[in-house]
Amino acid sequence: TALSTIFASFDLKFALAYTVSGLAICILSATLLSATHSDRFVRLDKLQVEHHHHHDENSVGSRLKKAICSAGLTYKSMVLFGVLLSAALESFVPQGIIERALTGAWALPLATIVGGCLHSDVFSILPIVQTAYAYSPAVALNFLLSVMLFSIAEWALLSQAFRGRLIARYCLTLLGLALAAGVIALFLF
Repeated sequence: TALSTIFASFDLKFALAYTVSGLAICILSATLLSATHSDRFVRLDKLQVEHHHHHDENSVGSRLKKAICSAGLTYKSMVLFGVLLSAALESFVPQGIIERALTGAWALPLATIVGGCLHSDVFSILPIVQTAYAYSPAVALNFLLSVMLFSIAEWALLSQAFRGRLIARYCLTLLGLALAAGVIALFLF
């Protein structure tokens, strides 16, 4: 849905830049993280406990109830925080502040940081991306990539399986590559 929305809402050059950048970031981040032997920061104790329930002699209904309760707790404690933060930023930051931020020298790093904090989908941020696009397609691309690649809610969910150092590497790698895509886009647009 994100790709079809991007292709329908923006020109072909921007949509292709988003698609190519997203694929490049996925490939490069996986390559970089595997090259740094980041697997040693996986919380195997948590993963083994999570997979243990498949061998339980409990009934299917009991396991289903445990899964629903676990999903509910995760949603309440982690995802809800990211969604609330996203809604607050999108609702309470005046349009004028956003426009001034899009034209300054710090536009790309700011778009990366703000985008990386938001937990949103393409439909929710489309007005912001369109506003950014009017000022700078590179900043719009950078913001869109940052939102779609990472969020605070994702960090919270990843903390269930990964140690802090791996989450930090993952976050910095994705957001750094998004920033690099924005810098490259400055020359394309």
